[in-house]
Amino acid sequence: MSHWPRVNETLDIIPRYALIAFSGFVGEYNTDYLMDQTETSLMLLNMNLISWAIMIGAIGGFMTNALKIYLSGRKPKPEEEPSPAISEPITLNP
Repeated sequence: MSHWPRVNETLDIIPRYALIAFSGFVGEYNTDYLMDQTETSLMLLNMNLISWAIMIGAIGGFMTNALKIYLSGRKPKPEEEPSPAISEPITLNP
């Protein structure tokens, strides 16, 4: 698809989070429809809140995963490089 592997990884995760967000949207639509048709009950309000939480969680999960993919391609700064290994092993005299 793309010459850049990070773009490919990001494009691979879009359908997962889109499906989760869509299921939250369907739940939101159904609870709104039921609240219009019947009296507003606490159960419907809770279902509405859960649907919103699913959609916001899916969007937040996508953003977090995309940021993680984006940051994985960065090179470490000079101060973040590990210290060099010890060249000679330390031996203890008995």
